[in-house]
Amino acid sequence: MVSQSQQAEQRAHLLKERRDAYFAVMRAAHLELQRLEYKRTAQTSKLHELEQYWTTERRIEMSADALIGLFTFGSDEARGFIYEWREATDSDDLGRMNDLADRFRALVKSELKIE
Repeated sequence: MVSQSQQAEQRAHLLKERRDAYFAVMRAAHLELQRLEYKRTAQTSKLHELEQYWTTERRIEMSADALIGLFTFGSDEARGFIYEWREATDSDDLGRMNDLADRFRALVKSELKIE
């Protein structure tokens, strides 16, 4: 039989994993929004600087890690975000991407009970 303290410890661990997964998704989304914004506004030096540090390979790895965490520890609603995000990024719809990022942040705050 699992004790109450072990259950509480397990819940705390799963909550931390969920939080970390959500933060990884938000970091990847923020980076993609910055890239697209720099590209759209012809801020070539900022875009070059960002892409020099965050190479395509690093961005792909970060996105893959974020997806793995999200699909392992995220809620159904949070996982649904990814499908909408892909549609918006495929069409470079910056307005929709910003809206989705705002909605995801609100969901994270709600799920993690952050004021």
